[in-house]
Amino acid sequence: MDVKAPARPDRILRWDGCVNVRDLGGLPLANGGETAYRVVVRGDWLPGLSETGRRALVDYGGAPGDGSASRACCMGVAIDA
Repeated sequence: MDVKAPARPDRILRWDGCVNVRDLGGLPLANGGETAYRVVVRGDWLPGLSETGRRALVDYGGAPGDGSASRACCMGVAIDA
């Protein structure tokens, strides 16, 4: 089974301070179906998000973290800088 999903526009997210951010929803599962959207997001360096980027993360459904400048939190997973 080929597990590559096309990078559809709805999977590509533009968050300031972080490149190559993608929602991993829509990926095919081995037993059929696909992964859910807005559950797992990945990017190159989430702690590098600008304030605008962090707002975009929160607007998308990610948690704002603990409010410190050295911490970001995406979809409930804390990322320390």
